[in-house]
Amino acid sequence: MIVWQVTNSTVISSLSPDAFYALVGAIVGAVLGFVFFVVYDELKHRRLNEVERTRVLGLLAVEVTENIIRGRNITQVLRQEIDNISSGSFGFMASPPHFSVDGWTIAKGSSLLKHAGIRNLQRWISAYTNVAMANANLESRELVKATLTTTLDRQNYLRNISNYDRTIVEDLDVVLRRLQEVVGTLPPEVRIPFTTTEP
Repeated sequence: MIVWQVTNSTVISSLSPDAFYALVGAIVGAVLGFVFFVVYDELKHRRLNEVERTRVLGLLAVEVTENIIRGRNITQVLRQEIDNISSGSFGFMASPPHFSVDGWTIAKGSSLLKHAGIRNLQRWISAYTNVAMANANLESRELVKATLTTTLDRQNYLRNISNYDRTIVEDLDVVLRRLQEVVGTLPPEVRIPFTTTEP
């Protein structure tokens, strides 16, 4: 039986050699176990962060690529409408689709932005600010088309729509440049190659 003495002698000196070695072994084991747990937890946390980062960057890469293709298609549709109005063979064009922003919304809610770097972050914010404005302009265009058709004669209506389309095409050129800058900030492993001709 181990006798714990609180008087002038220390507790350790009262231990038998076997008990002392067992105590030292338990302390060393506990310290090593704690160190291994901390290291393992940190590695697991880093791995999960890397998985999330790759997932979010991949989602952003898909969205940016789709938005570039969509922007080129919208530009082509609007230019066709402008040409049709100019040649007098105007027929109502289908409403162009809006740009997607879901990937950016998810990226903003993730830890990705904390580690993105200021330059990348500025490019992403700039691109998606332009995308939001383009979406608002496309929505506004449809509202203008719907309201002007009842208030103006055909010639003024077509001229106003053509001017509106030209303004949107100019804005879309900026959006496409900004989105292309975002592609340049993405790591090569998540970039999506696409081949479409420039409008």
